Amino acid sequence: MDSRINSLIEELADIGYLPHQLNTILEEAIDKGNLENMSQSQIEHVVSYLNEYIAFARKCKSKKI
Repeated sequence: MDSRINSLIEELADIGYLPHQLNTILEEAIDKGNLENMSQSQIEHVVSYLNEYIAFARKCKSKKI
């Protein structure tokens, strides 16, 4: 798996997402793909998707929603 994806998953876990939530987020991001056999464009899509989740989580935490 791409090291950026690993780092982003760790960041989401640090924010407070639980393992089953992280699995769901990844499943949505890869859209039935395989993390081990992704093209560069698929990796970029997953990285972008995870970054959007991080931005959302930070926004929520800052507003205490």
